[in-house]
Amino acid sequence: MAAIRESAPNTLVMVFGPTGVGKTTLRTRIEQILVQAMAGELATDRTTIPVVSVSAVAPIFGSFNWSDHFKRVLSQIEEPLVNYKRLPLADGMHGTGLPGQVFRSDVGAEYRYAVEQALRFRRPVAVLIDEA
Repeated sequence: MAAIRESAPNTLVMVFGPTGVGKTTLRTRIEQILVQAMAGELATDRTTIPVVSVSAVAPIFGSFNWSDHFKRVLSQIEEPLVNYKRLPLADGMHGTGLPGQVFRSDVGAEYRYAVEQALRFRRPVAVLIDEA
């Protein structure tokens, strides 16, 4: 908890260890402590969330899927319209989306931007990522 509370903003704190040592249990306990510590603030400020906690899903094939990861973060924050956090481009460009709309192909960057904005608005004390 000291590593979270006493660190500078945007600091990364990493916990490493073999399977079964208690990393996920530690993450769960940190979540509980942060929620309890912020109970008073949460009662008066409904926009703030104490912690964002998400699992980073390992890829079955290929490389890590950042779009999927960012969508999971947005869902955990309960951000509305997660699947529509894509910016339309000018007419005539190719892409996918709603009928009549065309979207950029770099969807991961758009979801990353949506996560950045959601975190600025929701102001969590910590973002916990559990690599499963």
